[in-house]
Amino acid sequence: DPQFNPAYSNFCYNFQYMPGATTYLDTPVLPVASFASGYNPADCALDPGTPKIWQVNGDGAGVPLVAEGGTLTITSFGDSVNVPNPAYTGPPAPDKLIQRDFGFGTQGPGSSVTIGGVPLNIETWDANTITASVATTATDPDTGDLLDIVTGQLVVTRENGSSTELAITVTISDTEVKTPTFVMDGGSIQAAIDAATAGDLILVGPGVYNESVIMWKPVRLQGAGAGSTIINAVKRPTEVLLAWREKMQGLFDDGLVDSLPNQPRGAAGFDVSEGAAITVLGIFDPDKKSPPENSFLRGSAPARVDGFSITGADVGGGILVNSNAHRLEIANNHVFGNSGSWHGGIRVGQPFLELPAPEGGTYGFNTKVNIHHNAITQNGGLGGAGGGLSISTGTDNYKVENNFVCGNFTTGNGGGIGHAGLSDGGLIKDNRILLNQSFNQAVTVSGGGLFIGGEAVVVEFIELDNPNALGIGTGSVEVSGNTIQSNHAGAGHGGGIRTQFVNGQDIVNNKKDNKWYKVLINDNTIVNNVAGWSGGGISLQDTVRAQISKNRIAHNDSTATVGGLTNTNPSAAQPAGISTDRHSDALLAVLTDPAEPEFSNPDMSTSPGQANTLWENRAFQYEIVDSDGDGMLDKAQLSPVLDQMTVGECTTGAMFWDLDPLLGQAAPVSTSAADPFAGSSYCNGGRSLTGEPGPMFALPALDEGGNAWIDVRFGPLTRDPAWSYTAP
Repeated sequence: DPQFNPAYSNFCYNFQYMPGATTYLDTPVLPVASFASGYNPADCALDPGTPKIWQVNGDGAGVPLVAEGGTLTITSFGDSVNVPNPAYTGPPAPDKLIQRDFGFGTQGPGSSVTIGGVPLNIETWDANTITASVATTATDPDTGDLLDIVTGQLVVTRENGSSTELAITVTISDTEVKTPTFVMDGGSIQAAIDAATAGDLILVGPGVYNESVIMWKPVRLQGAGAGSTIINAVKRPTEVLLAWREKMQGLFDDGLVDSLPNQPRGAAGFDVSEGAAITVLGIFDPDKKSPPENSFLRGSAPARVDGFSITGADVGGGILVNSNAHRLEIANNHVFGNSGSWHGGIRVGQPFLELPAPEGGTYGFNTKVNIHHNAITQNGGLGGAGGGLSISTGTDNYKVENNFVCGNFTTGNGGGIGHAGLSDGGLIKDNRILLNQSFNQAVTVSGGGLFIGGEAVVVEFIELDNPNALGIGTGSVEVSGNTIQSNHAGAGHGGGIRTQFVNGQDIVNNKKDNKWYKVLINDNTIVNNVAGWSGGGISLQDTVRAQISKNRIAHNDSTATVGGLTNTNPSAAQPAGISTDRHSDALLAVLTDPAEPEFSNPDMSTSPGQANTLWENRAFQYEIVDSDGDGMLDKAQLSPVLDQMTVGECTTGAMFWDLDPLLGQAAPVSTSAADPFAGSSYCNGGRSLTGEPGPMFALPALDEGGNAWIDVRFGPLTRDPAWSYTAP
């Protein structure tokens, strides 16, 4: 069942049940999820005790539409859900699955159901089902004020204080001007979009829809819930892809949609990103005061994709927002088990357009896109930036909030989230970015959890070797309130966060530094991340203006296992908490103020309430040793060897290096007097969750081209090693 197999993909679905079959592959296979080696998967099921909505039924219609005074029936996944066991050790062990409680618990103090923050009247409540009436008004429990109930986000909060991370938008029918369109199991989502007009509400009932949908009109596409309404983009039979190409070409030929600059028109513009589960594109709006009929700027309500499971896509990834999709809202979807050329889960825009600097400072290809309350788990991308979520050039004033981004993989930058190119005014806030991985055997790629970089770093990797190539920059980005945990940048810098080529042409264009692009990294929890190079927590390059404040940066590791570092034995240890790099020659050439430092020097206030807390970020070295005393170097290891006896144990003997010496610290010592996570923190070690985990270890290997690379394996691949792992 793809709902409960987070590593599900078309390839696995077609071939994993063929006993006796052996496939010999001459090329590497792209993982569709992070940490693919070994049996124990990354733990990307929601936390135990989190309420998880299967489906919402309004007034018996099977969809989240309810009239004022009507009744909602909310169904949970249940309190005994089978999920992959991160402690699984492989055959013949019996405990491949464990059970977690995703039910609603019992009604009690602190429990509630709200729409847009307004509480509903509860009629019945148990672990599996809640029924609630939607009155015309409700009373604010804090102020006593009367509040109107309007269309908005449904949130269920249990008596344990946990709230739904993946919910749904409920439409109050009296707020609708037009009658919605209904698509039920066996119907066609594409046909409903083709027949719609701008602003229509398309309600998709429970079922599996084997389609690759092209959303070329600004409609509100609404599923019944991520548990029950599934878009499966499997290309079966192969004729469905031919039909998709013909549909796409026809939309361009008829002048109904437009491409991005330097992107070929028609189906040819999607040669490396065709057949996404949902492809969104609109028409260019040269006169925004009088937009054309199919413009995403028309109507009072933004277009949206809400309440679906989206899986099975290849090449084009799960959701691809190509062009002119202004104000689009992507919410409450479970995007999992997808792969793509430049992203796996969700992508807005297209990388590698090789554009000139924009007039007026921004491109404005897809503005004010709002991505919130999605679970983006275990998707795989080939290159680009962002295995789970990819933000490309021209996505100005975007919001990425309250998403669960876990277990994604990319051979490019940004295992979890990647911001590549110039998109000004971005906000990445209150997300959980966990257990994602970036890795490439051939080139340096960075940002295990989050990558923010200018196009000069990713355009076919050409500018990396050209010191005179000055990038356009990234635009200003705020990163606040996120939990960034257990991500791995195995082939580069920044296990948690990497910023790179943030500044460039903006410095040439603006003499006043208050107009230069700036990255704000504020009030985040950045823990247990690993970088193969430097900056297990945060790494910066060509980031002239940055503020890093109120963050908790602890137990991150740098392993010194990539690049020229391994040319010596042992390799040179690297800063593990926050690291910085010297500016590129191109950037130094335009920084004319002699007071400007030659490296990324963020503002890190030490004043009370603003200071960061750094604690026991560890630096390792990679070395080959004589393991048996025969005079032969025969064993690779990470030194110091920290052999854990229990899961998450913080053993003695580690070398702590919290802050890069360029940032003011002369020696590799910890910068906090006490553990900021007393009682709840842990250290990385071996992957095993049973018995004695042992140490982190580095496995050297060669690919078919003879390139040497090092695979660092660590664990636990779960957010809390204290959780119980009991087979159902």
